[in-house]
Amino acid sequence: MGAVAKNNRGTENFRAKLTEQEVREVYLSDENQLKLALKYGVSQSTVNHIKRKRTWAWLTDRIDCEQ
Repeated sequence: MGAVAKNNRGTENFRAKLTEQEVREVYLSDENQLKLALKYGVSQSTVNHIKRKRTWAWLTDRIDCEQ
């Protein structure tokens, strides 16, 4: 079995369903998580993980620093 590269984050990961811009929009939105999930075609738990920085934390931390 081959090793999995650790630096394939964000859109570099072949499993990514959202772009960095979409993650920014989700993270900064005050809209209901379920509505966001339907809007972007992902699960509500995906939206929740973005909001709580369980996923995409490297990007959401940068967003927080920009504000």
